[in-house]
Amino acid sequence: MSEEKPKLDRIIRYPELQKLFARCKKSIKRHSDVGKLPRLVRDGKIVGMLQSEVEAYFQRLRQQPAR
Repeated sequence: MSEEKPKLDRIIRYPELQKLFARCKKSIKRHSDVGKLPRLVRDGKIVGMLQSEVEAYFQRLRQQPAR
């Protein structure tokens, strides 16, 4: 009976977010604030997005029909 430990979620910081979303820091924050991008989280001095939420965001985009 082995219990599976929950996977710790990595925080993706701004430099990587800027590459993933092709947006500047200010734009990422603005879009996150209005719910167009995953929410920003803070852990001490670290600010970013949870990897699981970013992956879910891109998964939702892939499932949307093309316009």
